[in-house]
Amino acid sequence: MAFKLPNYPSPRSSPSELADFAELSTLFRGRCSATEIQRFLSRIDENDKNIGIEDNDLVNEGLSDAMMTEIGYRANACPDGYPFQTDPTGSLLLLRDDGQSIKALIYRYLLFATRLRMTNEKIQAGLDGTQIMEDLGAAILGRYLGARAKAEVFGTARRGGIEAKVDALCDSLKEGGRFENVDTGPVNANDDGLDVVGWIPFNDQLPAKLCVFGQCKTGTSWHEHIYRLQPTGFVRRWLSGTIVVDPLKAYFIAESADRAQWNGICVYGGIFFDRCRIVDLADSVEESLIANIEAWTNAATDRLTQFGWS
Repeated sequence: MAFKLPNYPSPRSSPSELADFAELSTLFRGRCSATEIQRFLSRIDENDKNIGIEDNDLVNEGLSDAMMTEIGYRANACPDGYPFQTDPTGSLLLLRDDGQSIKALIYRYLLFATRLRMTNEKIQAGLDGTQIMEDLGAAILGRYLGARAKAEVFGTARRGGIEAKVDALCDSLKEGGRFENVDTGPVNANDDGLDVVGWIPFNDQLPAKLCVFGQCKTGTSWHEHIYRLQPTGFVRRWLSGTIVVDPLKAYFIAESADRAQWNGICVYGGIFFDRCRIVDLADSVEESLIANIEAWTNAATDRLTQFGWS
């Protein structure tokens, strides 16, 4: 089971989990070394009395090395948004001394939105962290598609049932007809996995354009939902007309995804936006969204301080 705050990782944690732990420790304590992680894992080993591991120290050293490799990847993947830096030895993680940029703030939000239990802790400062993720996903999708692109939120964070949402989407896309339930029974779906939509319009407003349907997930259980959104199925299920060119699929997550599984993830997730890709593209985000991200993240920081993470 993935580690969740205010708890701590275990010796069975992945390098990505340990990297998140090191980053969180650095946010609260100013620094974290690979040696400290090894010592922490060794203490957990002793307390848990793990059986079946020949040399825990050797295993823990390997885990901390893999953790630092993961941290190096993150620093390269979003260089102007990574809030941390390593010392010349490459074994000590420190807070960057050049201030906290907007991108670094977004990185911190995504880090907290990964490791907090979002079923219980998603509301911070009166703001819903999962709704913020959808707003951020729409902003990043628009940025990725380019200057002419349009992007908007479709998902559960918006008022109205799926009927009103589909009608509004068709109006925006200028194709697809209206809402129509392929079944004769009652409608139980609210968004059917669709959270954000992006497209590149033409001035002629005719059908046949690049369109992307996206799903957004905080936390670490996103693997379980990666198959849910099926863009062509969504169109056939809920629209009276058609979208002439089948929409592409995109998936947005708060976590930093495992590169060893990257290709397989993208087979089912489509155009994949993990934490580092989101931060890399966060060059222009509306001030109101930035304000919400900052308020939510600061409140989450205070919440963790109450848990003893100071």
